[in-house]
Parts: sequence; C-alpha cells; structure tokens
Amino acid sequence: MNFRLTISLLFTGSILFSSCNESPESEVGAPPIDEPSEYPIISVDMAHNQGAALPEEDPQTYSVPPTMGLVVDTSQLQPRLSGENKDLTCNSIQIIQAGKGQFSAVFDPLKEQHSIDSSTLSPNPGSGEFEGFATGDTCILGIGHYKESPGEQPAFHVAWATIIQFE
Repeated sequence: MNFRLTISLLFTGSILFSSCNESPESEVGAPPIDEPSEYPIISVDMAHNQGAALPEEDPQTYSVPPTMGLVVDTSQLQPRLSGENKDLTCNSIQIIQAGKGQFSAVFDPLKEQHSIDSSTLSPNPGSGEFEGFATGDTCILGIGHYKESPGEQPAFHVAWATIIQFE
C-alpha cells in the first residue's frame, strides 16, 4: 500500500491511531506555551515529509515542547498534490492527535504561515474541542485537499505530512 493511500485511510477511517501513544494522566510536564507569538514553528520541508523518504531512510520527526498551538510555515516548500490529484489545490490542514481526536483547519496556499490552535481548528466528527498539545502527546499533521460530497465518505488527499512528538 503506498504512503498517500495509507495516510488517506488514516484520515478518513476510524481513529485507530488515537488509541495509541496516550500519555499517562498523572504525568506532569512543563506548562504549555500559550502565547501565539511563541508557538513552535513546524517548517514544511522535504526532510520531515513522511511521504518523500526513500525506503532505506527514516524521515525526520518534530519534537517540540507542550503548547496550545503551532505555526505551520510553508516558506521553504509549498505542498503540492501529484498524480491523479495534481489539479487539486491544498485547502486543509488535518491533525490526528493520539488519544484525543482529529481536527481540521483551513489552509490558504497564498499564506506562508498558518496558526494552528483552538481558534483555527475545528473538531472532526467524533472528536471533542481542541485543548492543546501536552507532554507525551504524538500527532500527525497533514496538508492536502479535503473534499466532502453528499452521500460519500469525506476524502483527504495528502500532499505533505509529518509526525510531531511533544516532550
């Protein structure tokens, strides 16, 4: 199964990933960063793209402190869809947060920075409100094209995705 199909299944299927990697409730860490101007920056680049690595290479992941939000920076690389989806424009940022749910934010390809927090993220069906990223959390962040059609399962076509661990 290729990477794009795998990620597509993760985003459109049930939240199996969300039951994994949960941090213990009693774990105490540093308080989360709550000032938007201090949010950690996630740079969209080839080194962190989970779909671009060669089979013998492991793509890099991000490790960031607990935070109430992130800044996604596309100044180095603008995500683009390929193959049969090359004519679609990226319009969505999707977050799968292990043990907590799935969330969506609007992606504007004309902007280089996107703030991701409770003011920009909407919960996907079956998820509660976004409450930030705590110590021990793991998430997948994907940028791509999200499409809903009446009578059909929503589809998310991934252009770029990474894994983020909160330490």
